[in-house]
Order: sequence, then structure tokens, then C-alpha cells
Amino acid sequence: MFRTLKFKIGLLAVLLVVVVTAVSVFLISDRMQDALRREIELRGETLARDLAAVVEDPLTTGDDLYIARFVTEAAKNEGVLYAVVLDDEGVVRGFRDKFTEDFTRYLGKRYEPPPGVESLGDRDLYSQTFEHDTAGSAYDVAVAVKLAGKKKVGEIHVGISQAGVIAAVNRTRATIAVIFAGGLVMGVIGSLILSTFLTRPIDRLMRGVKTLQKGDFSVRVPVKSRDEIGQLTGAFNEMAQSLGEKEMIKDAFSRYVSRQVAEIIVNDPDKYVSTLKGERKRVAILFADIRGFSAIAESLPPEEVVALLNDYLTEMTDVIFEYEGTLDKFLGDGLMAIFGAPVELAENTLSAVKAAVDMRDRLEEFNADRKARGEDPIRVGIGINFGEAIVGNVGSRERMDYTVIGDTVNVAQRLQAFSKGGQIILSEMAYGEVKNEINAKTMGEFQPKGRGESLVVYEVEGVA
Repeated sequence: MFRTLKFKIGLLAVLLVVVVTAVSVFLISDRMQDALRREIELRGETLARDLAAVVEDPLTTGDDLYIARFVTEAAKNEGVLYAVVLDDEGVVRGFRDKFTEDFTRYLGKRYEPPPGVESLGDRDLYSQTFEHDTAGSAYDVAVAVKLAGKKKVGEIHVGISQAGVIAAVNRTRATIAVIFAGGLVMGVIGSLILSTFLTRPIDRLMRGVKTLQKGDFSVRVPVKSRDEIGQLTGAFNEMAQSLGEKEMIKDAFSRYVSRQVAEIIVNDPDKYVSTLKGERKRVAILFADIRGFSAIAESLPPEEVVALLNDYLTEMTDVIFEYEGTLDKFLGDGLMAIFGAPVELAENTLSAVKAAVDMRDRLEEFNADRKARGEDPIRVGIGINFGEAIVGNVGSRERMDYTVIGDTVNVAQRLQAFSKGGQIILSEMAYGEVKNEINAKTMGEFQPKGRGESLVVYEVEGVA
């Protein structure tokens, strides 16, 4: 018995399970603890940076109510112990603490950090571990708030509890212990059913094929050998990965562009990979926004506000896709679209103008239905600019958005803010691209905020 292959394989399997699991208990738990701590620290950094971005203007204008709103939202995040906004003199302008009910007593006073926490000083970012009086081990993440990325106007402090890390590590160790015991049992049983080892690779491959047929491209079959079956399994995994990558690209871009454009990108992904990484392109940017939406929202129940926005944005998105535009993002009751990226168009600006005119026409039909139901119509202002901008996937490791950045985008947004309900406003750069294709009238000069020189702007009356 002791000389049989079944016994030797069974004994080897049991020994391997014992050794590997025992080592895993010490290695995996420690590495997981470090990884979780780093993840929580990064989450704190992201939260602090986001908060710094939104309170930059309120700090300079003294809008404490606006600061309080975002500090409150930040403190609601899981694991956040406190969120504090300071001005450039170290005075508390916004404060929320999980364990403090009367937070107003801290406002307007110099900030006293928790014991063991150093001040930010001249640094832009500083993370440190300290012992919280109530929550125990925690992180303090401090980020400088800089105006236009240069002048420091304040700083953000966010406290993150490490309780989740400790609990997760304890659960992992308990799970590994259970796996250890189960592995021993399975090792003994496995030695008695040696014959199953001969057919198991084929069974796994068959299950993988069936899973792939159901549309789950994430399936991977473990390669257990280097023989013909192992080579076949490797080829299957490569095929599943290739199919999954193409489907992922199609699904990702289909959120921004029409399905037809997504098909073009998927059929030649190498051509568009540089666009995802970032490149300069000459594009047309369209911003659209509902005028007076705050008053509308205050007069309607929340569910009607959401339904109105969903119906309106669906109509407008359909128009953008119809003219091969790319939906960059929704901006509350507005939206931003790109024409000329990732897929280049023959006439970027003309497509944007045609889309804008069609959006205005669709809105008239939309308002006619609302009037028939006894509801008030809505009016939308649209701004379009043309020029060079940087396009690509921008964001954090947790979330990326395909977007466009640059002065061209800023001017387009200013034009939209300048427009009135029902107006389509073009910059002189955009007008120069389509002046022979549209009917438009000049509106004189316009001084965009943040630019030293003024622009001549035009109102679109229609497409010639």
C-alpha cells in the first residue's frame, strides 16, 4: 500500500496542503493587511483631494454654507471619522466628526489636530497614523488647497479608521484556518479518487466552454499540465481573454458613443489605443444646460424631477449619437459632448452645430408633450467651441472617464453659461469652420472668464 502511486500522490498532496496553507497563514494575512491599509490610505487621499477641489472657490469667497455641505457629505463615507476644512490661517471653516454632536463650537477657531498628528506645514500631502481617542488606530490625511494649483488658500484633514483593516485581517485568518482544515480532508479524499485526476482537466475545459457560450468572457481554465491538453487549455484562455477585451472596449465606448461607432473602434482597437492614453486633437465641444432648473426642481416632487431629467437627457443623448458625437458626461441638468474624438469626423464643428439645432427642435417637441400634460416647458442654452484639446482616459485607478480637457473646453462652457434659453452660441473659431454652412448672426464681443482677450460670438439661426 505504501508503495502505490495512489498513496504517494495522496501523501504528497496532503503535505503540500499543510506546508502551503501554513505559510499562507503568515504571508497572505500580513500582505493583505498592508494592502488594505494602503487601500484605505489611498481612499482617504482621494476623498481629501476631492474635497479640496470643491472647496477651493468657497474658501476664497467665504462661502461657509457651501463648505459645510461638502464636509457633511465627505463625513458620511464609510470609515471616515472626521473631515475638516481650514483656511490659510489655520482657522476651521468646516467641521464634521462622527463622535461630536455640537460641531459648531469648532468653527471660526484655530484647528487643534488630534494628539500625535503633525501639521501639514509646507507639504501638499501628508498621511500619518495615530491613535484616535474613541476609534483606536486611524489615518490622518492632510491635503493643501491651492488656488489654480499655486497659491495655498487652506487645507483639508480627513480621518480614516483602521477598524475595517483589522476586522478584514481577522476574517482572512479565520478563513485560511478553515481552508487549512478542509484542505487536509480533501487531500485524504483525493488520494482515494485518483482516477478523477485523469479526466478533471477535460471536465474543466468543457465547463469553461459552456460558460463562454453563455457570454461570460471572464472565465479562465487553470492550466495544470504541459501536455496537449495543457496547450489546448492555454489556447482557450487566450481566446477568452481576446474576446473579453473586445467586448470590454465595446461596452466601455458604447456608454459614450453610438453602437455603430463602438463597432468601428472594436474592429480596429490598435488605432484608438493612443486616444485612451491621451493625445491632442482638434475637436468641437458642445455644452447644453437647462435654464432655471433649480426653480423647476424646487417646485416638483423628487421623483418627477428625476423622471424629467431622464426623459430630457435620453432625447439629447440620442441626438448626439445620431451625429456621431461622444457623450463626455452628464452635468446635473446639463451635458457635455465631443465631436471628433475618439473617431474623427469629416466636419467636427458642423456635426456639433447640426446636433445642437436638432436638439433645439427635439426640445420643442418635448415641450409640446409637456404642455399637453399641463406641465411647464423647459429652455436650454447651448454653447459650442472648436479648437485643440487633450483627450483620453482621465481619473483615478478606481475610476476612469474618457474626457477632454483644455482651454477649448473652458470657453465652450463659458459660452453655454452666456447663452439664453433656446440660443445656440458659437465662438468665432467654431463659426469660422461652418460659416458657409449655417445661418448665424453676430452678437458682438464676449469676454470669457479667465481669458485675457475677448471673442466675437455668433448665434445660430439654422443650418443653410
